[in-house]
Amino acid sequence: MNFDQVIYTDLDGSLLELNTYDHQLAAPIVKKLSDRGTPVIFCSSKTLAEQQYYQELLDLHTPMIIENGAGVVIPRKFHPYFEDLPHRIIDNYLLFSFTKGYNFILENLDRIRKELDLQLLGYHDLKTSEISELTGISVDDLERTTNRLFSETLLVGEFQAPNFQKLRQALFEVDLQCTPGSKFYTISGLSSNKGKAIRWLNSHLMQINTKKFTTIGIGDSFNDLSMLAEVDRPFLVQKPDRSFAKIEVRNLQRIENPGPIGWNEIIEQYIGFS
Repeated sequence: MNFDQVIYTDLDGSLLELNTYDHQLAAPIVKKLSDRGTPVIFCSSKTLAEQQYYQELLDLHTPMIIENGAGVVIPRKFHPYFEDLPHRIIDNYLLFSFTKGYNFILENLDRIRKELDLQLLGYHDLKTSEISELTGISVDDLERTTNRLFSETLLVGEFQAPNFQKLRQALFEVDLQCTPGSKFYTISGLSSNKGKAIRWLNSHLMQINTKKFTTIGIGDSFNDLSMLAEVDRPFLVQKPDRSFAKIEVRNLQRIENPGPIGWNEIIEQYIGFS
């Protein structure tokens, strides 16, 4: 392989429009990047099924970092090098996981909310119609969203202090964490985050690429912190209300445009793309 840049990107509120999940605004730029051989790698809380869906829409065949860094998924045709690493196979993908599974999270979440008497409702607790109403995701698309391997998204909860601190402490005691995203909160393994997954993937991409490459990260919310801290060139796009997530990392560039508008601006103006 022969690329000099790798782009790690969040999805909701970054590459995708936050409320409609529309991909079309960024699609032409993604195609140009693909045509010149620059890997565009999703790094999101979204599931494998969701990310696969957007890869198909954008005609991408690159690795994916799923469920906030809980796993890295490599298309089997991406490069034979990855076949020699310890992995699981899901469909036509190699799965490399870094944390405990979904059932472990559900068991502990159920216990913790009873012990702390907290209202915490995730995908597993709600009806399809309720999830659709809360997320804006159509009923037809929800199967991809709820097909989780390593994390649970909380759609309803008591996230104000001191309840949130109590929740985080209880989760910490069983090696879990709760991370705020663009819209909702994600519970995942304490040992996994986007930055660690990027570090693992970069170490292997270095083995198959013919030259040194620069890493670019694009995000919009607090759960992108570890991703932005890990890359060479971190970018933060605005939220729809024109505010910025409270993130401080070295060399961070804030882009005064939201979502895919800001995403396109980064590619066109800041990373030497023409």
